[in-house]
Amino acid sequence: METQLMYLVVILLITQSITLLALLLMYRRINQSNKQTEASERLSLNDIIPSVRAFSLGRNKTVDIKKLIKKPSLIVFVTPHSRACHQLLHECRSSYEENEGQFEIITVILGGEPEVRKLLTELDVPGEHLWDPTKEVFHHFGIQMAPYAFSVNRHGVVIDKGDCGTKDQINLLTAPL
Repeated sequence: METQLMYLVVILLITQSITLLALLLMYRRINQSNKQTEASERLSLNDIIPSVRAFSLGRNKTVDIKKLIKKPSLIVFVTPHSRACHQLLHECRSSYEENEGQFEIITVILGGEPEVRKLLTELDVPGEHLWDPTKEVFHHFGIQMAPYAFSVNRHGVVIDKGDCGTKDQINLLTAPL
């Protein structure tokens, strides 16, 4: 009787060890696939921007970002509470005025609706204003921090991209446009 009990304990320990090992291997594979997915979702130069829908504050309806691009554009990602984002929007407006509207500005804003509307009334940025409350657009573009910007040609192909916040950085992004 004692021998049978001992055999059962040994079998139980072996099965628990195998189960733990299998769980660790599955966890490792899931993490690796998530990292590969995140890396593949980041836009690179010469990639076409994804077809993502966001709420347009000017049109008061959901629109496809890709369909908004009719001429070279600067797609800017900002948050309402960031000082660097406020600076970027000021610089975008002045650059737009200096270039006499040769490119469009599409502003994608992450945050709550009251903060987003307050930001837009304070800064008066030209172009299309999109609200991204669920962070879906940020995710599809591979944005991990704001302010960030993409310059795209009229076909929606990424020409340049990068962290943004100063006039020099905006001029670098808009030069190829």
